[in-house]
Amino acid sequence: MTKLHQKLSLLKVLLTVSIILSSLCVPIGSRLEASAGFNPPTVRGFNTSAFTELKRMKDVFGANVVRLQLKPVTEATRSGISIAAAWQKQLDKMEFALKDAARRGMYVIIDLHEPPIADPSQTPTTVGFWNNEANLQILIDSWKEIAQRFAPYRYNIWGYDLLNEPTNPQELPQGAERWPDWAQQIVNAIRVYDTQTPIIYQASPGGLPKAYTENQLWQREPTFQLLNDDKVIYSFHMYTPHNYTHQGLSTFNNSPETTDWPDKTAYPGKFDKSWLVKELQPVIEFQKKYNVPIYVGEFSAIRWAPGAADYIRDLISIFEEHGWSYTYHGYGEWQGWDVEYNETMTSDANRWSEKAKDPTDRELILKAYFARNRFLTPFKIPSSPYNLVQNGKFQLDSNMDGVADYWRKAPQAAASVEKIGDSTVQKVTVPQEGGGLYQAWIPVSSNNRYLFRAKTRVDSGKVKFMRFDGTDISSKVGTGTMAVVPSTGGRYVGKEYQFVPPVGVTRVTIWFWADSASQFMVKDAELFSLGPVKTETPPLTTVSIPESYHLLFQASPQGDRSIVRTEFRIVGQSAGWSKVPKEGLFFAPGQYIVAYRSVDSAGIVERAKSILFTSSMQ
Repeated sequence: MTKLHQKLSLLKVLLTVSIILSSLCVPIGSRLEASAGFNPPTVRGFNTSAFTELKRMKDVFGANVVRLQLKPVTEATRSGISIAAAWQKQLDKMEFALKDAARRGMYVIIDLHEPPIADPSQTPTTVGFWNNEANLQILIDSWKEIAQRFAPYRYNIWGYDLLNEPTNPQELPQGAERWPDWAQQIVNAIRVYDTQTPIIYQASPGGLPKAYTENQLWQREPTFQLLNDDKVIYSFHMYTPHNYTHQGLSTFNNSPETTDWPDKTAYPGKFDKSWLVKELQPVIEFQKKYNVPIYVGEFSAIRWAPGAADYIRDLISIFEEHGWSYTYHGYGEWQGWDVEYNETMTSDANRWSEKAKDPTDRELILKAYFARNRFLTPFKIPSSPYNLVQNGKFQLDSNMDGVADYWRKAPQAAASVEKIGDSTVQKVTVPQEGGGLYQAWIPVSSNNRYLFRAKTRVDSGKVKFMRFDGTDISSKVGTGTMAVVPSTGGRYVGKEYQFVPPVGVTRVTIWFWADSASQFMVKDAELFSLGPVKTETPPLTTVSIPESYHLLFQASPQGDRSIVRTEFRIVGQSAGWSKVPKEGLFFAPGQYIVAYRSVDSAGIVERAKSILFTSSMQ
């Protein structure tokens, strides 16, 4: 979903499907009996491509699962490398995340968001994909590799999500006719290597909940059926009504900030929670009839949609009522879905103006429900830092053009990848006019400190280690020289540099730059996050429930500081914070999401937490 406009185009098609399906129900074919007793643990978390952010998703939000997207096509396009190289890089990132999940007692859902196919006409939402039998073999081979490579981490893999939103536009409003058979063949291939990990099977078309509707009067051949496997989790994505959840997409980039747009729609209004229940009824009936587990792989509403918090809260309450697991879209994705941004519409370029200083209602709602999560027993797997520089040892040159994968050179420079001793090095020769070698863009955070280091042999001239800063929208908003290396006399010299990106900078690229004619070699390039910039430890507040209508709060200061006050606000009822009375809070009967935090004598404010509380005072 990072390719917003491509996603929008697909969802416009699916909206049409949704309207048609209101009167024409998609059938479900011949059934196999679901396996009795298969009941995977309930998980709540995020849909994301942020492979290195598991710690924050758990510590800040309480997520116990991440649905991690394998996106080799995006990786190849962004980095200028082959699909094969991009696929291996994505698997490397997934393995790092699985190790991290094991250390933190979290689950991972492996989502084949994009099959490793280079041809843009061969995506799972195009006619060409389904008309090419060779694509089935690509899917099978991809999952066979996943099942074998990640065997050591199966304890932490909640499920294999076979394919994201399979849709054949030529067959709408039905699902892709080939999908059930293809999915079964993929499952059969996986089970040769892994008989235990659950399979996540998305309905077609597009993961729509209406794809689960049964109608025995349907005249065409059925296109959806239960898979023949005793560990299948049935999945759908929830963005309906599309004109509400995706409103303003034709407007948001037209001005830095606005409070009005042509398709502005509020929730509740023409539709409400009862309408949502009706939309989800096909899934509810499907679950009851076949006794199968259900998982909501994606759901969201664009952040400036009026009432988005209520929409999300109502959806989650329905999910919880029926025992469904779910992952919110998304964490670290496009700003329009991000719960850490406020509700005012902004352009992408101006989004930082709406970065929330206080947790939004949407964030607090997720936290309140995520607080129900249970975690696995962590494994003591040694943690090694993740090298953010891709192909930092220069070992991959998949197209054999002399420039290592994920690296680029100035047009005037000459380059070759050479094996010297036990190392592979990148050699660069720069003519009189200057230039050099640079890494593809690397995501960073202005909250973290970073360490860059590399070894360089300069045979002639001199080389600068330079950093270029950029945002998601603009490139090269800042430049800095990190180190200068003159001629090294035939030796490799190691240099390192620490930096904190300025606020607003979300990516950097590293240059080895020569102002004049130079020849140099580089090896062992590394960029590590050293963690958050050191800040004072905030207070810690806990909550207890002495009576079914009563909340008590206990705040603990850090160091030699004292607690000045503990504050609360009730999501959906108050925007500001109020001081908690000494005797705590008392509630009339009803369900509440109560946010709370404490402030200490140094003025340090705890990041707000929240609790879902049902008062039953008689």
